[in-house]
Amino acid sequence: MISLTEKDDRLPPIEREKLRKGFEENIQENDELDELEKNILEKEKELDDAYSKYLHTLSKMEEKAREVKR
Repeated sequence: MISLTEKDDRLPPIEREKLRKGFEENIQENDELDELEKNILEKEKELDDAYSKYLHTLSKMEEKAREVKR
């Protein structure tokens, strides 16, 4: 494997530059994907919290409906 910090004389300078740019693009894409995953996890938590609140409210409404029937 070629290290970004070591010069590899087996590759011409143009190929080394292409490789370096490719590594940088991959790192940037990975950072973007990490950010997207973080946003998705936050949205999932928001949905879970909203659903829990909905279930709690529904439970209270059902309880009040049973009291009214009595």
